[in-house]
Amino acid sequence: MNPSGYKKVTVPNIIQVTQRNASSMLKAVGLDVQRVTHIDELGKDMVYYIKYKGKIINPGQKLPKTSKIELVCGNGTIPDRARIKADSE
Repeated sequence: MNPSGYKKVTVPNIIQVTQRNASSMLKAVGLDVQRVTHIDELGKDMVYYIKYKGKIINPGQKLPKTSKIELVCGNGTIPDRARIKADSE
């Protein structure tokens, strides 16, 4: 079987969806979650970005089926920039 011949699938809109639901939605269309990284964002385990081969991609883009995806999720920490803004209001 020729892997380059895999049909393309559309990346579902998993932004602001929990990591667990996002993984299920990606599996349903034939994409694999290879890695999950966390950033300082209030929404713990909420997906903020989707990466493919190190680049941020958008929902709706087409990728070959079985592509390995990285999810960038929040870790539940308020980012410094938001904290500073809230203090100055």
